[in-house]
Amino acid sequence: MDQVLILTMNIEQEDHILQLLTRFLQDDVEDDEHKYVEGWITQSPSNKQYFEDVKSIWDNSEEVSDFSKINVDEQWLKLKTNTIKRKQMRTVFMRKIIGKLVIKLACIQE
Repeated sequence: MDQVLILTMNIEQEDHILQLLTRFLQDDVEDDEHKYVEGWITQSPSNKQYFEDVKSIWDNSEEVSDFSKINVDEQWLKLKTNTIKRKQMRTVFMRKIIGKLVIKLACIQE
């Protein structure tokens, strides 16, 4: 149950940062928001990668000639699903590393 609450909270936070990044790319942010986004981007490699992904989508959207053909809900769901999958993959990877470290530490202590 806790994981569901954490996942929901992360999605809400992600929605907030995505809206802020979109406004940042439109140059429609206040000075304090601009500083916040710049700090957020440099805070971690995953934040920088997320920003680069959003920026790439933003830049490529200029090439789309007919926005009425885009299913926004479907594309939004894809973006969210991919982000959740990446987070789940990171969690599995970290669990494997921690498991290996625990086993090695147990072997050393014997």
